[in-house]
Amino acid sequence: MRWLNSCRAKHHKSAGIGSRCRSPSKPVSVALLGEGGRPREPPGHAQVINLQLIVKRGQRTKRIDNQNTTNMEAPKDHRPCIVLRGSTTKKSAYSLVNRMWVAGLRKRGYRVITDADSAGVGRTATVVIHHDFEDRFGEIKPPEHGKFVAVRTWDFGPYPPAWVDIINAQCDQLWVYSRWVCEQAVNSGIAADRVRVIPLAFDHAVFRREGPRYRLPSPKRFVFLFVGAAVKRKGIDILLDAYTRAFSRDDDVALVIKDHSGDVFYSNISYKDQIHRVSRDRDAPEIIYINAYLEAADLASLYRRCDVAVFPYRAEGFASPILEALATGTPPIVPNFGACRDYCTPSNAFMLPVKRIALPVNRRFAFNTLGFEEDLDGVDFCETPVDTLVDFLVDAYNANAVDLAKKAATAADSVRKEYTWQRAIDRVIECLDELDNGMVPVRFR
Repeated sequence: MRWLNSCRAKHHKSAGIGSRCRSPSKPVSVALLGEGGRPREPPGHAQVINLQLIVKRGQRTKRIDNQNTTNMEAPKDHRPCIVLRGSTTKKSAYSLVNRMWVAGLRKRGYRVITDADSAGVGRTATVVIHHDFEDRFGEIKPPEHGKFVAVRTWDFGPYPPAWVDIINAQCDQLWVYSRWVCEQAVNSGIAADRVRVIPLAFDHAVFRREGPRYRLPSPKRFVFLFVGAAVKRKGIDILLDAYTRAFSRDDDVALVIKDHSGDVFYSNISYKDQIHRVSRDRDAPEIIYINAYLEAADLASLYRRCDVAVFPYRAEGFASPILEALATGTPPIVPNFGACRDYCTPSNAFMLPVKRIALPVNRRFAFNTLGFEEDLDGVDFCETPVDTLVDFLVDAYNANAVDLAKKAATAADSVRKEYTWQRAIDRVIECLDELDNGMVPVRFR
C-alpha cells in the first residue's frame, strides 16, 4: 500500500509510516477473537498447536483443550479496550469516519467504547483515540490511563505551534489522512516517529460507476459538478469566476454546486448568496444549486449524472469528495498540489498547474465558524489562476466523448483496490499494535 511508505521524502526511516510495525516474531499481548470466541492467531505467527486455557473455579482448576472452546467466551481482559472520543452519529465527515472505524474494529474482535457508552470506562482504556473536530484542540484533556492518540489534520500548512507542543508532550501517536499533512506535521516540529498516515476510504457498494443517475432540472448536455462546502478554502470563488468567464447562457452546459451550508464548521460563511446571484443572471451560464445533506446513495447518483467534477481548492487535508468522484467514474479537475496527489494522477484526473503560497504570517487566525482561533507561524497552500481554470473547463467541455469515457473508466478503476475501509482498518490495527509495546505513555515519562 502506498501509504505504508514514509510520507517524508527526506526522512523515510524516521517518519514512522509503516516503518515501526512490530516484527512477526514479537509476541502479541492482545488476542483478536475469531469465530466462537476463540482467540485468533495474529498474522505472521506460527500456528499454535496446543492452545490450552486454565479456568479457575474457586479452589479447583479445569484444563480445557482448544478443541472444546467453540462455545466459550474469551476472557475480556485479552482484548484491548479502545475508547473513541468523537461523534459517530452526526452528518459530518469525521463522524462518518468514526462510524467506519468503530464498526471495523468491533468486527475484528476489539472492544470499542464510544462517547455514547463511555460512562465508567475508568482504568479499562488501553488506547484513547481523540477524533472530534468540534473540540478545541488546545483544551483537550488527556486521559488518565492508556495510550493517547490524536487524529488531527490541519489544512493550511504548518501546524499551529500550540498543537505541536501538545502532541509532542501528550500524544503517543498523531494520525493524519494524507502524506501531505504528514509532511506538514513533521516539518512543524512534531516528532516524526509518532506520525501515522491512515487514509480515508469510500463505500464500494455505493460509489461505483453502475447505478441510478440523479434527476436534474436541466436539459443541458454537459454538466460540471462541485461537491463540498461552498467556501473560499475550497475555491468556490475561483470556480464561479472561471465558469462565468468560460461560458454563457447559450452554451449547452450547467454547473451543479452541491453545498451543505448547515454544516457546523461552515455556518454563515457559504457563498450561497453569490451563487444565487449568478444563477439569477440571465446572461450567466446555468447553475443548479443543491444546498442540502444528501445520503450516500443520492450523492453517488449525482456524481454519476455529471460529466466532470471540479475542485479548485486552496487547502485540503484529504478531500473525500474527490475520491468519491473518481470511484463513480466522474474525472475531476484538481490542483496538482497537496492532499489529492495521494490518489490523483494525470491518468485519472485533470491536474491544474497552481501557484504555491508558502510564507510566514505570525498572526492569529480564525479557522472555522465555531469561534476557534490559533496563532500561526506560517501557511502553505495553493492558488489556482482563474484563466488556467477557464482553459481546463473549456477543454473538458469540448473533449472527445470517447476520450472522456476512457478517463472515467480509468478514474473508477484507479481507486477501488487501495481505498477500502478494510485496508483503512488494517492500518488502524497496525498503529494500535505499535502502541502495544510495553512503553509508558508519553505524558507519564
